This record gives sequence, C-alpha cells and structure tokens, in this order.
Amino acid sequence: MRKILFLLLALTAISCQKEDLSYTGNVRFSFINTGRTNYDEIHPQIFVIENLDTPLTDILPVNSDGETESIELIYGSYYLSYRSKFAENHYYIKGKVFQVKVNKTTNIIVDFEKD
Repeated sequence: MRKILFLLLALTAISCQKEDLSYTGNVRFSFINTGRTNYDEIHPQIFVIENLDTPLTDILPVNSDGETESIELIYGSYYLSYRSKFAENHYYIKGKVFQVKVNKTTNIIVDFEKD
C-alpha cells in the first residue's frame, strides 16, 4: 500500500513539473478571392510590429488552397505583408496587423476583395 501511495505521489509531482511554460502560439494564413493574383505571387512575409524594416520570415509558401503552413511565433503583435496584383508585373504591397496568443492558433483570413 505504501509503495502504491509513494508511486502515486511521485507521478503527481512529476506531472506538476511538466507545466507548460511556453510563450508561443501559432498562426496560419488563408488568402481568398485573390482575383488576378496567383498564390505564388502573394509573397507573404511576417514582421515584428516594432521593426518593419527587417522581415522575421522568408517569403512564406502558399499552397494551392491559398493557405500557409502553421507558423510558431512568440506571443505578441506582428505585421503580415503581402502582394496584390493590379496589372501585369505590377503589385500593391498590402498588410495586416495580427496578434499571436499563448498556446492558441490564430487563423488569419485575407480577403482580397475586402482588404
């Protein structure tokens, strides 16, 4: 009986020590109603809101469904930069501010007809 009680207490102590101290969350982007802009022309990049001169990421790949993979970031505020085509080989650079929350996945939908 004592062995079982000791084992139970030991397992409880170990599980309490595995508390998640992560300060990260995930973000995923979906691009819809892109019109004349092909997915491979969007060129999304993420910037830390305090430094819009240097991108935090390389150009994110956008799949054939108009989505990026989930990206893990430290919680905080970020800026998404992306391109929208208005004529052959001519693009507007647009952006969107978003927040990453701890242990959450944020899904950002970029609607080219509204944004």
